[in-house]
Amino acid sequence: MGNTRKLFINNVKTTMARKGWGQVDLARALKSKPSAVSRALSEDSPSPNLETIEKMADALGVSPQELLKPAMAAEKTPEPTRASLLGSILIRITSLDQDELGSVVHALEAIEGLRSPAEALQLRKNKK
Repeated sequence: MGNTRKLFINNVKTTMARKGWGQVDLARALKSKPSAVSRALSEDSPSPNLETIEKMADALGVSPQELLKPAMAAEKTPEPTRASLLGSILIRITSLDQDELGSVVHALEAIEGLRSPAEALQLRKNKK
């Protein structure tokens, strides 16, 4: 991940955590879709352009320079809240197709102890 992109993503996430925001909250402030915020904060996203930096900064109530400042990225990011974690999960789940959603359900069932991971994987293979 490029230096500018990494600083930007880390600083946006740090600022969101300070505000107690999840990606859904930021999307609402940007008047954007949560999936667009998720993509922008993905490690696979391209380096942000000036317009993106300015919009994110405005929505978060900080200057664009704050989102590119190395000192902020060096600060310890607070642990995400339960609400922000659930919001992030919801964003990701809503973008899944039926097969991917089935895999998530099987993984959750395995975590809950209803099935072993091997059993969940075998069931998934059998369904295809």
